[in-house]
Amino acid sequence: MNNVIDLAEYRSRKSASRTPHERELALLKRALAAMELAKAQCDADELADWCDELEVLALYTEHFDVRERCKLALRAG
Repeated sequence: MNNVIDLAEYRSRKSASRTPHERELALLKRALAAMELAKAQCDADELADWCDELEVLALYTEHFDVRERCKLALRAG
């Protein structure tokens, strides 16, 4: 059958075509979710690790909106 879609191949091509800005936004979203989970579980070590990740992202991103969102999350966290 020639019309069968290989979902794994589709996903890999889709994720490969992401722009750096989209990848940084996805990382920010994952970090925020992980921080909320760490807060809910009262896991200070995990929370500190994710705060470090956000600090690094804020330092090295070229995108102003990502940098500002990281700073806001760090202030709120």
